[in-house]
Amino acid sequence: MKWRPVLLLALMYVVLGPLLFFVESQWVSGLPVRSVVCGIWGMAVAFFVFSCAEMALTERYRRTQPGALTGLYVACKGLRFLLSVSAVVAYGISGAGGMLLFSVNIMMFYLATMLFMTVYTVRGEKKQ
Repeated sequence: MKWRPVLLLALMYVVLGPLLFFVESQWVSGLPVRSVVCGIWGMAVAFFVFSCAEMALTERYRRTQPGALTGLYVACKGLRFLLSVSAVVAYGISGAGGMLLFSVNIMMFYLATMLFMTVYTVRGEKKQ
């Protein structure tokens, strides 16, 4: 696996996390800082690990089974969506406060990750 995309992904999350926290702190008074920061940190780690695994699988499939790449793309995107929705549902069931903030945070991480991984896969397909 190449390191440049991994470092760019990490940089994206390093910028996105504080940006989300800054925007939320401006809009929400009495923001529970610790729980919001822990939630953002946990989401960043989860999305980063999943995306790194997806990039490693993509590189492996490009070398060994190029015909199965489309199925891998769809499976990874579907699994990421299901895990995101499951996290929102689990958070809602837990009864913790700040459901709207959690949902917005996970949606922003999801959209940023989808954009990054789409660009990553399209560039990889152009190189072949």
